[in-house]
Amino acid sequence: MHAVSVLSSAVAFMCLACGLLVLFNLERIETRWNSVGQLSVYLAPQVSVADSAEVVRALKATAGVTSVKHVTSEGARAELLEGSPSALIAALPSDAFPASIEVELEAGLAADRVQILVSQLKQLPAVESVETYSAWVARISALVRSARIVALGLCLVVFLAVVTVVGSTTKLTLESRRDEVEVLRIVGATTAYVRRPFLIEGAAQGSIGAAAAVGLTALAFSFLGSRFEEELSLLLGVSPTFLPLLSSLGLVVLGAVLGSLAAMLSLRKAFVA
Repeated sequence: MHAVSVLSSAVAFMCLACGLLVLFNLERIETRWNSVGQLSVYLAPQVSVADSAEVVRALKATAGVTSVKHVTSEGARAELLEGSPSALIAALPSDAFPASIEVELEAGLAADRVQILVSQLKQLPAVESVETYSAWVARISALVRSARIVALGLCLVVFLAVVTVVGSTTKLTLESRRDEVEVLRIVGATTAYVRRPFLIEGAAQGSIGAAAAVGLTALAFSFLGSRFEEELSLLLGVSPTFLPLLSSLGLVVLGAVLGSLAAMLSLRKAFVA
């Protein structure tokens, strides 16, 4: 009975640990994308070398700009082929890839200053368009908000699952020890004394299940992270990270609290103090 209770608790807590792991890394991506400003200034077709060089010089002299990189059509084609070698992309001419100027901004640069810079760049004849990536930041922020709601729902599911499973196990254990409990009460044992072993068992079942869930999640993360860490780092700009130590310990403590709470509720219904 105890093994089944621990296994059920582990499954429930593993779902919660995976949800928190996804939420934690999404929040890191959101923080990274919000702190690192970047603009892609796409140049108009057939722009002269002198005009593009003038835009680069103007950007380098602009306050708040930390880095400026001019990417030609050939360079854009080579970068895309290096990241995704495809026969279809290789067959395209260099003119199919727009020349651009990649601009990095100071961390924490005010949004109004960024908008002023974008407006000034769009007015230049040599500039066709400017990509601020603000839409992507808004999408990741919306995804983080959704992930928080899902994590809250998982917390409720774990609460119900652990309370139900550990509570049922406590009831069965109490029935199997009914004679010993009656003897203890006859000889004068207090209700708190009788309940204490059951509360400890409930806390142990919840904490062991949570610890097992954290350990299994860590193993799965280590296995998958070793395979996709480099790709995700290049794609998102942030390396995937496992849950902090305090969060992992918090799950174990939560398991112990829920287990003892479930045992207490079961005992309260089983006999009156």
